[in-house]
Amino acid sequence: MKKKRLIIILSIILFYIVLMMIMVPAELKMGVSPDGEPLYSIGSISDAFWYMLVTFTTVGYGDMTPVSPLGKIVGMIFMISSTGILVFFINMVFSWMMGDLAPRFQIWKHRRNPWVILSSFNEEARCFIDDMGKDGSGVFFICTDETPTDNMSDSFDFLRIAFLKIPINNILSKHRGDELCTVLLIDEDKYLNYETALHIISAKNIRVICKTDETPDELDPMITLFDEDDCLARYYWQTYPIERSEKDIIIIGDGSPVDRILERGLLINVFPKGMGLCYHVFGYEGSFREDHREIMLSLGSDRINDNIIFHDNAWQDDTELLFHASRIILCDEDPKNNLSVKNRIHRYFSTEGKIYVFHHGMEASDAVVVNRMKCVYNKKLLLSGIQNKLAVNINELYREKVGDDAPTWEKLSEFHRQANIAAAEHLLTKVRILLPEEDVKTLTPDICHKAYKLFCDLDPEMREICRRLEHDRWMRFYLMYNWIYDPVRDNKKRRHHLLVPFEELSEEERIKDDSAWQVLNEDIF
Repeated sequence: MKKKRLIIILSIILFYIVLMMIMVPAELKMGVSPDGEPLYSIGSISDAFWYMLVTFTTVGYGDMTPVSPLGKIVGMIFMISSTGILVFFINMVFSWMMGDLAPRFQIWKHRRNPWVILSSFNEEARCFIDDMGKDGSGVFFICTDETPTDNMSDSFDFLRIAFLKIPINNILSKHRGDELCTVLLIDEDKYLNYETALHIISAKNIRVICKTDETPDELDPMITLFDEDDCLARYYWQTYPIERSEKDIIIIGDGSPVDRILERGLLINVFPKGMGLCYHVFGYEGSFREDHREIMLSLGSDRINDNIIFHDNAWQDDTELLFHASRIILCDEDPKNNLSVKNRIHRYFSTEGKIYVFHHGMEASDAVVVNRMKCVYNKKLLLSGIQNKLAVNINELYREKVGDDAPTWEKLSEFHRQANIAAAEHLLTKVRILLPEEDVKTLTPDICHKAYKLFCDLDPEMREICRRLEHDRWMRFYLMYNWIYDPVRDNKKRRHHLLVPFEELSEEERIKDDSAWQVLNEDIF
């Protein structure tokens, strides 16, 4: 756009220069009067420029006027074009002041406030800004996107949002406050987000939060990576935990959301023998079975008492299953499909279980809406890092026991970070098993200590059940990443000597599983 305007301005200048060069010779041809006085008033380029200027600005002093026929024609062109060109220049200056100068002034004005820099002004950004504005904090938002502001919600305070399309590092260099400056990279191109994050200036008061699928083995401590679908799946299973009575779960959809729901469901919903779940998946054409070969081979066996059935037929064909299912999860990557399926189920079929609809622009009295925007793009999740907080603290507990030689969270491989996350997310399941009457939905220090006290008072038989449960959970995680049994452990080849049924473990190895329950008594919040 700026290049186009420059071309227009240069064209206008060239156009006027040509007109002046035509006017001057035409006027000079008028010659002089018998008494030697010139019969023209525009006799040089400077005179023509003065005439052009007073005509262009619509002042029209009349001190210089063309007298030759060709000069008058050029003068008419000056007069006719001047109004339009003047409006163009006024509009251009106004646009520059409002589109570039005003945001720069806002940046200077708020240079000591905490900043949040957004790579795009999309629906995700709108949701995040709206959530941040609820507490009335003095955060100043900068969007590196030239999206017009007239389409924004009236709830936004435009005085706290600047749109300025300049490099993020240039913006960061203008921040003068001691407050933490946050860069939120949420473009649709997830790889571009990651590349941008790596090139942002690293400093102690700059934090980068990046939506991406990349999983590097080492993280910059000031960069937080998140997978939107994974965050949503983790939120779902933690917010709507499995009840003891549940057995059959229907999942309808395709794409990454289904993959993440299955992955997190298998890792979080690990219960004692006899409480196995069966996930029925309809409409799925993804690669979950190929990517998770080992866990698929172990489903429905002594290793894993859960099962996954990928149905080739349509979900409408199994009305008996649809009726008796404990819950129905509609999590297609296209939210419109989820809404359509929900409406069809309620219109034509009977169901006993709750229906959960993954959507971000609706409310429903006949289903539980899992709002992707509000669940992921909020201050609590993105800025507080609450989703991985327990996992980070569990890793710190481990470092305290084995020494500082153990890697910090940022130095952990992606596999071991995920191992800590899986262990942390199963804590709620552990507490709900120990406190079945309390219907715990959120972990608190008091609840965890109470559950741990009950664990300590368990009789030897129940203690063995808890140990078996933790071993099954641990084994399930390794199988999820396609590890296999081998008498000799080899991390590079994904071989592990403990991938055996609980009965085959030594007494020493069985006792080690108590440590996962002892975490409940630690300060991990």
